[in-house]
Amino acid sequence: MPPPARDAVTLGRRRWLRACAALAVVAPLAGCARDGAPPLRVAGIDWAPYLFAEAERVAGRLDAGAVRLVEMPSSTDCLTALHAGTVEAAGLTLDEMLYARSRGLDLVAVAVCDESQGADMLLGGPGVASLAALRGRRVGLERGAVGALLLKGALQAAALRPDEIVPVDMPMQRHRAALAGGEVDAVVTYGAAARALLAQGARVLFDSARMPGAIVDVLAVRADAREPHAAGLRAWLAAHFAAQHAWQRDAATVRPALAARLGIADAEVDALFTGLTLVPLAAQREWLRVRLARAAADLQGVMLDGRLLERPAPLNTLGDDAYLPPDAGASA
Repeated sequence: MPPPARDAVTLGRRRWLRACAALAVVAPLAGCARDGAPPLRVAGIDWAPYLFAEAERVAGRLDAGAVRLVEMPSSTDCLTALHAGTVEAAGLTLDEMLYARSRGLDLVAVAVCDESQGADMLLGGPGVASLAALRGRRVGLERGAVGALLLKGALQAAALRPDEIVPVDMPMQRHRAALAGGEVDAVVTYGAAARALLAQGARVLFDSARMPGAIVDVLAVRADAREPHAAGLRAWLAAHFAAQHAWQRDAATVRPALAARLGIADAEVDALFTGLTLVPLAAQREWLRVRLARAAADLQGVMLDGRLLERPAPLNTLGDDAYLPPDAGASA
């Protein structure tokens, strides 16, 4: 999902082997735990729902000998490091995970972080006050699975065919100027661009709240790293859900650690969760066993139609709930 906290991140999800510094960044971290077992290395970008374990690390409740948290500048760097084996796990969007699987990297989701419930939206400019008014209009969107999926949902809601609008491929950084300047009539956007356009009078025509469960983020691990790093996986997930629960109970106990990791003021953290629903521990088994496969099948169809995948990704064994904290099935 292209969410608010990724405004400054160039995702480049399809450029699988882009020249990058991932190996140089991670290689110095490849130490061993005190008992001789290597730590689980977890890559993460500046996306708040991926970073709850950081709060536990800051509080001294996440053993660095079991789990090593590695900052990455982009999702492409995370994917490259996963492919190279210089990290074992990462926070990813579901489409990123499907892309990796389509290229032969067997990634498995061990938790679902969040689902977009309004964070991704289709905004209309002057003269576009409804979905029906999109007919014949230019719609700007970032090339990628999330934008394509949201636009597909909007067109279905409006009973419009894809050939009844004019899609315009543009990066998120251009959305604000393009809509404000009349280059496009509507835009599929998110984050700072969306907030700025709404403040300037743009209208929400459709958003991800009308597509529950369609756009999700996951915590993923290389399938071949699960058993060698079983203890690290359990420690990482326990830390993630402990801090997630603390955030929902009393955000003040978690906010400073997230702010420090993201390099922002404490007061700015809460806005990063706007339009998102965090998936609680009690719902994880249902997601990993049932809902994730449904979401992946729908998303893969959009990705294949939009030529965002060269070949289908295998959709079997997408999720593994074996490493969740023991009370994960409370309401599943």
